[in-house]
Amino acid sequence: MPPDNNQKNLTKTSRAKSSQAIVVKKTEPQIISVDSVFSQQLKLHWQLGDWSALERLSDQNIEARDNRAECAVYITAACFQLGLLEKAAFFKSLAIQWGASRKDLSRVLISGVYNNLALAFTLVLDKPNKALQHFITAAQVAMPGVAMSAIIKARTDHQLSLLRSHSSVDVKTLIPTAFSPNYQSIIEPETLDAEVISHHYFFDKAIKVWRRTAQYDFTYNDGDEIEQRLLSALKLCDDVSVLSKELLAHQIDWASEYHLSSDRANLLRPFSDIFKNANVLELGCGCGAITRYLGESGASVIAVEGSQQRATIAAERCRELTNVSVILDKIEQIPFSKQFDVVTLIGVLEYSRIYVDAEDPIQHILEKARSYLKPNGVLIVAIENQLGLKYFAGAPEDHGVGVMAGINDLYQADTAVTFGKQELERRFLKAGFSKSDTYLAFPDYKLPCLMVHPGGYNDPTKFDLSNLLSGTVFYDRQGISNPLFSLENCWPLIYRNGLLADMANSHLFLVHNEEVLTTPSNTLLASYYSPKRAGDTAQSLIFYKDGNDIRIKRTNVNRNSTDQQLSQDEKYVSGTLHSQLLNRIVQKPGWTLIDIKRWLQQWLDALDKVVVTSTSVPQGWPSCDKWLPEHYIDAIPRNLIISENGHATFIDLEWTQNHILPMSLVLYRGLAITLGTTTSIAMPADPEMIQRQKVLNILMEYCGYSLTAEEYRLFIPFMEKLSRKASGIENEKPYSTQELVIPPFTVRKTIGVYQDNSVCLTLYWRGKDDASFCEENSIKHLYSANGTRQTISIGISKQDNTYSRFRLDIADRPGCYKVTKLAFSDSDDVVLWQWDFNLSQLTNIGGLSFYKSQSTTDDICLMGEDHDPQFELEIPEHVLDKLTFGSNMLLEVTAYCENK
Repeated sequence: MPPDNNQKNLTKTSRAKSSQAIVVKKTEPQIISVDSVFSQQLKLHWQLGDWSALERLSDQNIEARDNRAECAVYITAACFQLGLLEKAAFFKSLAIQWGASRKDLSRVLISGVYNNLALAFTLVLDKPNKALQHFITAAQVAMPGVAMSAIIKARTDHQLSLLRSHSSVDVKTLIPTAFSPNYQSIIEPETLDAEVISHHYFFDKAIKVWRRTAQYDFTYNDGDEIEQRLLSALKLCDDVSVLSKELLAHQIDWASEYHLSSDRANLLRPFSDIFKNANVLELGCGCGAITRYLGESGASVIAVEGSQQRATIAAERCRELTNVSVILDKIEQIPFSKQFDVVTLIGVLEYSRIYVDAEDPIQHILEKARSYLKPNGVLIVAIENQLGLKYFAGAPEDHGVGVMAGINDLYQADTAVTFGKQELERRFLKAGFSKSDTYLAFPDYKLPCLMVHPGGYNDPTKFDLSNLLSGTVFYDRQGISNPLFSLENCWPLIYRNGLLADMANSHLFLVHNEEVLTTPSNTLLASYYSPKRAGDTAQSLIFYKDGNDIRIKRTNVNRNSTDQQLSQDEKYVSGTLHSQLLNRIVQKPGWTLIDIKRWLQQWLDALDKVVVTSTSVPQGWPSCDKWLPEHYIDAIPRNLIISENGHATFIDLEWTQNHILPMSLVLYRGLAITLGTTTSIAMPADPEMIQRQKVLNILMEYCGYSLTAEEYRLFIPFMEKLSRKASGIENEKPYSTQELVIPPFTVRKTIGVYQDNSVCLTLYWRGKDDASFCEENSIKHLYSANGTRQTISIGISKQDNTYSRFRLDIADRPGCYKVTKLAFSDSDDVVLWQWDFNLSQLTNIGGLSFYKSQSTTDDICLMGEDHDPQFELEIPEHVLDKLTFGSNMLLEVTAYCENK
């Protein structure tokens, strides 16, 4: 077992300057000086990827040169790329013997692999964009910190010229033999800190993780099936970077989205300058989403994880990042002290009571984290806020402690625990830290799209965050099934009253080890990141003060993007989003279509002002009475600002088409998005208005349009293609040509509803390509629990794929539910399947007991034992295939519940 005592200090990474590609250790005196011409040739051949020229340098007397280690490293890379593996192994041994570090050797060899991948994608697969990405990665891996654009262009041009001039090139030599024994022996992964790490751990090549010889139990995981699926997904993808488009296809449920989404990195993007060239210790790295970002940011990262499976996944996520090491160990047992510039506890501190054996586990972990820091280091803590507004609205805590557990202060000594802002700040001081700066993450720290800086919430009179705050509610992937109030409406109220820092859903703290003279900039106000995007379409919007003005710096998150349109500076437009005005309307009990039509007219008037005169209809498009400019596809309510005096201004018109646009297309898309992103409503005067689909069609008719099948055939693929482009999704899945199917609104329970003693059932469905149930694929229905029999009919429809599963949450609270019929019928009301009250037709039963009378076969009583009684239905596949547009679920039920 490696010793835990006699701890050695981690040495800070020695980093090469721009003029030095390799850091070497001189091992012998009295060696002649470097031949500058030879050295220049060496670097030029390497930068261009001229492997043959590099290999020929091996014929010269390199042993007598004082940069002989550097020469040997480059010649090793060249021989490997030319398939001369024995010669490569020989020069690899010389390089190490002459003082080259394994880190630099691995870096150069892996860079060559990416170079050849780029060639392969160019020559074999004809994918220039993918090839360019590999050329960029090759340069970044080989020469971190060096200006890349010129080198990338030079190498790309030279490599492609070699392809053109050697038509007989053997394609197989371009594919790296990364799994051959010789290759593995050449580039065994080892980071700069490997020598220090190896005093306490050994490197397990099978899982690419540093570990102790002793084993221990660590029970935390997301489920074996989920974590195995994550590992398999990473192994299947060539690109596992933060902005990988390949990983999008594997984000099929909450767990996979949480671990693979590029939005995870948004939490730390505002602090990217802190990480560059820093030594970072990540405590509790999970499956490596944050680890990957830290590695890409230029930090030297040691990531610690207590679960072997999750550590393996994290190592796979960072497999080509030579500046990242993953250690399998308990976070409180790391044998290093005062080594790190940055230590992180992201989504970790709240679990300390469960996994850390100490009198006060929370305080113990904070003190341990401080012991790992250099005197001027900083601790980053991200955690849910016990007093977060969404928890007051009824959001469940994701620690298994239940709804309102934090608000009611029901945490136990052996459960997860969160804290309010002030309580945690006091704990930081008690642990010996000097001060902390608080940043606010929305919708929360897990997948944030908005980070509010201290300068953004300290003075609400100078900068109105209302639009940004309200807009984040829809992007809370976990959501609230039955919110007690509208978060969209409440956030502006919280902000205006100076309560935002205390009631934000999550906090990020920058906790300083020593007293710092500087304070967070009051110029920076907020950082917004376009959610659910990858690749070149991911944007960042930095809101900052410029004198008395507020401005926005808009850039592309992808630093390697060639899209120059996403780099601009613009003036902030104040006012209220038009979509937020609709939200205010539908939060009033008894709202009507008259109110919504009045709201709609303001948008119509704004669009009418920019209508263009068309002399000819764009090819392939139907005739239309009104046309809009080609850059107005995003002129929708969430991009329309209404000033205090009623002036309307469109913002964020990001997408431009190559032709003018039918007014009907923009209206249909805008209404579908606006209604679809409204998270909850109050009960309307007409209960039929709960159906989003019906509201959409009525409003389109008000605008003078009733779309035809031909228009749907054109509009829906156009909208879906734009959505895929925005999210970075690249697949061969055919576009839908049918009318959008939008689920009903979620109706909040008002005081009147509680007095009526109503309950809410929810029907969930899964398609054949879906891994789990989700709120997006569900329909809710309120019904009375006063003891009268009711017949409930819920319309269902098939979109892109057929149904594979249904789940019925028959109510949202305990009670007795007497069911006399549960069936599915087709669009002609022909019953396709009916439950015969045999329990073998139900699976995954939760929160329910069943009682059936011996004297009758016509009914069954379901006793709901908690607030989420549910079951799944075993419906034959041939029946599921017949459930198409217009089909219905029929339920006859008599509910008995106590008054609320």
